[in-house]
Amino acid sequence: MSDAPPAKQAKWIAPQPEAAKAENVRNDQPVRVRIGLRLTPFKKLLGKQKEGAPETHYVPMEPLRHTLRARLNKPNHFFVGDYHVETKPLKWVRKSRRYEVQLDLYRRYGAFGQLEEFIGSVNLNGVLEEQEDKVFVLLGTARQRFRDKFGSPVIDLVAGFQPGGPVPTGPEISQTEKATHAPAEPPAGTSGPIIRGRF
Repeated sequence: MSDAPPAKQAKWIAPQPEAAKAENVRNDQPVRVRIGLRLTPFKKLLGKQKEGAPETHYVPMEPLRHTLRARLNKPNHFFVGDYHVETKPLKWVRKSRRYEVQLDLYRRYGAFGQLEEFIGSVNLNGVLEEQEDKVFVLLGTARQRFRDKFGSPVIDLVAGFQPGGPVPTGPEISQTEKATHAPAEPPAGTSGPIIRGRF
């Protein structure tokens, strides 16, 4: 008798078409979607009328433009200048490619942006259109002017892309954009709650 252990028998595992089909469905879905973003802050200017009475003007500053690359089914965080934009997916219909996302806007303060003030939210919905190389863009626009507690304009937000319009593909596309200039100081009489940033 031989003391050698018995030979192992190879087992054939039948393919599971349902699992393969599910994997193909997952691969067919867009992983990231490009969302156009334009932020236009307002600057407060003090002047005087002809009679000498004080007068206040709010003028738009240079817009901040970016194309956000957001994950389709997960929240995303982007940092554009002195602002923090969080995208929260709300609805995704694969068959019609309808997509809805909420954009929350925060103003960042401090040397490293460690403090944030919530400015407001806007909902954006539209249709995902496939471009070259499995790149998807959100066609649909949302506009919102945010004001302070006195009714003065603070910032304009425009998100999304117009159907048939140009889609940026250059260096404006970013996932996390850091401030390129010194952070702003909190203004006197700041309205809204100040919260700590998630950094």
